[in-house]
Amino acid sequence: MHLLFLLGVLGCAPESQGACVAELSLLFPTGEQSNLDFCAGYTLEADYEFDPDDTPEVRDATLGLASTLEEGFECWVQIREGSTCGTGSYLLGDGDTHVTMSIADCAGVPDAYEGMSEAIEGLVTLEVLDAGDSPGNFTGEPLATRIAGTLAVTDAAGVVLGGAFDVTYDVIAGDAEESGCVSPE
Repeated sequence: MHLLFLLGVLGCAPESQGACVAELSLLFPTGEQSNLDFCAGYTLEADYEFDPDDTPEVRDATLGLASTLEEGFECWVQIREGSTCGTGSYLLGDGDTHVTMSIADCAGVPDAYEGMSEAIEGLVTLEVLDAGDSPGNFTGEPLATRIAGTLAVTDAAGVVLGGAFDVTYDVIAGDAEESGCVSPE
């Protein structure tokens, strides 16, 4: 499992960190489907571009969502939007959009599809990417950040992950001053 994800999700206390809605579905080539709530644990890490005259802009976000926090069980999704340039739709393979899933212990997953994989095609659409209304430099400070949208992605085995997510989380702000960004489709 990714170390960043383990440290963030397994150590988080969702009630004190923010809010989460993440109803996602796994559709398998066999026609079987599993619908799961991925808010048992969640984390968000982000870097921002700060300006004295503008509100913070999210430039790099990694969202971790877990369906269970039970020790020894792995059922999680990680969505990474690197070099983000605002809301819109981001294609996997164009720029720095990645979706990783570990579904070994998710309820309703057929044995043949248990494991960890990287999505190879699909779309992540960001409908909300908000870090507040106050201009300034928040480097090193907690910054309430909201990321909401949908995804529809497929891994090499043909497993489709889809659904909507809406997470607000207090992120310790990192500075991505003057970093480039990839415009959405």
